[in-house]
Amino acid sequence: MTRLSERGLLAALVKGEHLETVVPRALDVVTREPLVVAHSFPGDLLRGLMEVPAEFWSRRPSLYEQYRTAVRAAAQARLDLPIAERLAFWSPLEVHELVANAVGRSGTLRPDLDEVNDASFDSFPASDAPAWSSMHAGAPR
Repeated sequence: MTRLSERGLLAALVKGEHLETVVPRALDVVTREPLVVAHSFPGDLLRGLMEVPAEFWSRRPSLYEQYRTAVRAAAQARLDLPIAERLAFWSPLEVHELVANAVGRSGTLRPDLDEVNDASFDSFPASDAPAWSSMHAGAPR
C-alpha cells in the first residue's frame, strides 16, 4: 500500500480496512500530533483509532500501549482548547461521504485522497453516536 494521507488513514480506520498497515501509521501521526485534524475536528484521527475493534488491540499489546499513550496526550492537549473545540472531540465521526469518496472502482481504498474535493464534506448524513462504553471491551489491560 502506498502512502495514505491523514484523510485516507481516517477513512481506512472507519471502514476497518488494512488495519495491519493503517493503525501503525495513524499511531505515528497521533504520537507526533495528538489533535491532528484529518477531516473535521481536532483529534478526529485519534477518534478513528477508537473505532478499531478490540480484537485488533488484544492481539497487539505494544500497539495498544502506544494508543493509550496517544489518548492520554490528546486528553492533556484538549485541556488547552476552548470548550467548544474540546467538546467537538466527542461529536460523531460523520465520515460516510469521506469513506465513499475514498473507495475506488475496485471497492478498496484508493492510496491517496489529495484529489478529493473538500466542498463535498459539507453535507454528511446524520448518524448515531458510537457505543463508547464498548470501545475497549476485550482490549489488554
